[in-house]
Amino acid sequence: NFGGPGFLPSGALGGWSGAPPAPAAAPAIPARARTEILLVHKPGAVQSNIIAGFPFITPRDPSIYALTLANGILGGGSDARLFMILREAKGWTYGAYSSFSRPLGVGAFQATAEVRTPVTDSALGEMVRQLQRIRTEAPADSEITNAKNYRIGRFPLDIETADQIAGRVANARLLGLPGDYVLRYRERLAAVTRAQIGIAARRYFTTDRMIIVVVGDGTKILEGLKRIAPVRIVSPEGTAMTEADLAPRGASRVAYATGVLRPGTAQYRVTFQGNAIGAESRSYARIQDGGRDAWQVITHTQIATFILQDDTTIVDAASLAPIRVRQGGQFQGQETMVRLDYEGGRVRGATRTPGPGGALQRLTIDTTVAPGVIDDNELPTVAVAIPWATGARFTLDVFSGGKGVVQQATASVVGEESVTTPAGTFLCWKIDFQGAEQNVTFYIAKENPVIVKLEIQGQPVAFELISR
Repeated sequence: NFGGPGFLPSGALGGWSGAPPAPAAAPAIPARARTEILLVHKPGAVQSNIIAGFPFITPRDPSIYALTLANGILGGGSDARLFMILREAKGWTYGAYSSFSRPLGVGAFQATAEVRTPVTDSALGEMVRQLQRIRTEAPADSEITNAKNYRIGRFPLDIETADQIAGRVANARLLGLPGDYVLRYRERLAAVTRAQIGIAARRYFTTDRMIIVVVGDGTKILEGLKRIAPVRIVSPEGTAMTEADLAPRGASRVAYATGVLRPGTAQYRVTFQGNAIGAESRSYARIQDGGRDAWQVITHTQIATFILQDDTTIVDAASLAPIRVRQGGQFQGQETMVRLDYEGGRVRGATRTPGPGGALQRLTIDTTVAPGVIDDNELPTVAVAIPWATGARFTLDVFSGGKGVVQQATASVVGEESVTTPAGTFLCWKIDFQGAEQNVTFYIAKENPVIVKLEIQGQPVAFELISR
């Protein structure tokens, strides 16, 4: 009962003295002489994520009120310029917004949007124009009035409860703001003039020295980005790349040991912190599909009450190339679905899968895939069929139905380990798998290969073999 009565004797800390250590100095913000674009190359991405930003205000600067209104006009909601132009007028995105933070040190401003790949340069160009416009052109009186009315009107909702009031006051104290900051916030916001907004925006909206991060398929968006600002390219891991590195290349070809696959069913228990919370079964059957020899893999997964999933994946028996994926189930009471067909160098279909925060994300998919690409649902099959050896490392191109993109993943042997599960004790290859939907660790039996155990890295979740 940490912190409960009697946890420490009365006066136990009374002899302590001294002062807390000085906080570490924050790293210096890189000085910029011009606006630059950092392109994070994600091969096969069907959309681009855009963030444009620059250092912003310090907590005690009196311009906070004028800048709060300027940001509200630019991108503070669904009635702001970025949303109304990029979404409502152009149809380039589901939403475009801006916001800023002001911690104890220097704050940061950012404008964001997620757009379809073909309109990346158009959307970014318009975003930059609107950022420059708020700096060089004073807003209309009607925009200022609307921004004031919304923020002044909703402020009472932000201080309805004792906890909300305490939070506001505590934050003001932490930032060293005046004692009447919360009390007079609406009054000071209402007093902001059009001229004050213009002065503050010209000072703080350093649109000539922005850093713009764009995550997307560099092969399709680089030329358009170069017309906006100088571009630097990196991989998702941060490794520097050149334009030549963007040239399309086929997936790494692994000579799969398909002979190790056997018809039958493997049963697993799912554990959380060592306690059983669910089960999974994976059944393999050799079938004929459209006149070709194939493996049909049927997986049933149930984890507590929040995940229920049935999956049927059919792959070519010789190459393990995906043919068809059908998946249905529930995630936290929401109906999920994956229907993908691979044919003629393309994958087509639709998915409805959990996205960031757990909300369902719907995609319609029709895109090319290079020879050798595998589907993320067949990873357990592929993991068993890779010819593992001491120090082996393989690169795989994996299509994610939930994201609609090809992701490059690496699978490496990091050791050998004896693993005991309810099915027995097995000498296993320990495989570190990085770069797909989740980073996982496979333990694969060296004799009669089967996945003995699967751990989700960073989470106390494991799948352990019960029988095969």
